[in-house]
Amino acid sequence: MKKTILAVLLGVSVCSSVPVSALDDPLSKYPGTIAVLRLLHEKGIQSSRTYLAFARQAHSEKKFNIESFFVALAASEIIRAETLAGMLKEMGIDVPEVKEEDVRVSTTKSNLKLITNIESADLDKRFSWMLDEIKKEGHAVAIAYISHIWKVKVQHRDLAKEILSSMESFFGIGAKAPDEFFICQRCGSTLGEIPDLTCPICQGPTSDYEKASAKWQFYSYVDNNGLLTDAEKAYARRVFDQIYSQVYEEQNVRFDGSILNSPLYQKWGLGYGRDFSLEEKVYLLQIEQTDRIWQEYGKVDLNRLEQADTDFVKEMHDKYGAGPVDLRSQKLKEEGTLSEDSQAILDIVETVSGRSVFEDKDLVFLRRWVAATTN
Repeated sequence: MKKTILAVLLGVSVCSSVPVSALDDPLSKYPGTIAVLRLLHEKGIQSSRTYLAFARQAHSEKKFNIESFFVALAASEIIRAETLAGMLKEMGIDVPEVKEEDVRVSTTKSNLKLITNIESADLDKRFSWMLDEIKKEGHAVAIAYISHIWKVKVQHRDLAKEILSSMESFFGIGAKAPDEFFICQRCGSTLGEIPDLTCPICQGPTSDYEKASAKWQFYSYVDNNGLLTDAEKAYARRVFDQIYSQVYEEQNVRFDGSILNSPLYQKWGLGYGRDFSLEEKVYLLQIEQTDRIWQEYGKVDLNRLEQADTDFVKEMHDKYGAGPVDLRSQKLKEEGTLSEDSQAILDIVETVSGRSVFEDKDLVFLRRWVAATTN
């Protein structure tokens, strides 16, 4: 997702307007620019954490389109913060770790109001002042990128206003907002659909736009995890999808970070320790079972079945037909409803197999898993 700094910044060369000798002492030549870059980097990290907290609140209220909006804002902030950090490092400037701060979370509607109030208050005045200050020092790359940040901030403010307005209208029971958002990986521009020609903020190609799923951080790490096979990556995503479909309370999820040092975390984990979302914490707490399920499923060999396996598969075929078995639908027909235990085991089989209609391997795994966990 992260682009190189030169690719991000319109192809403007860092050295095109800066003499080589001046690069030896950037603090002397660009003190104001460096201060602004540091400030925007810190604010970007803090804002991303706030937006992710707002997204979790929207998720708990089942306002999934607004959840996607908040996640898109968080992703946009992170993209820009990473770029700003890269600019500072290229100038030889240390980038301090941004300390966590308490995030005040209210209702989704109030959270939207907070965004629009904060951004509307002095956004234009603040960025106009910053640009006036750094233009005196002539760092072309910083000037261009901070101009982009300003435009993206305005874009975010306007989107938040539109969503809030729809919530406050007579028909605003379900806020009018796109179900998904797309983010330019160069500048953080956030739109409800990919633009036709170029990015309206940085004029980069539309191929730089990526969808901001509410699960984007998890998917991003899993997709780039070289320790997992493609089948294991797909399984990990299905596990997280199942977790994400539930609603958890933060106070009921006890996560102390000790799992980060376990051998299983090296394979199934999410990289370096960071601000894990509530659902990511649940995923991490379930890593041992996730691995066990995968290992047990892999042991099923239809050419080497126990007699109990063969008998169970035959029983399923005799009862529901010779083809793949839609066991969830069949059980619902028979019982009218499914117990929590039945739903849980069917969820496990569907998640590990990637199928909702069970083949013989899935049926064997189901029998073995039930037998192992009930004895």
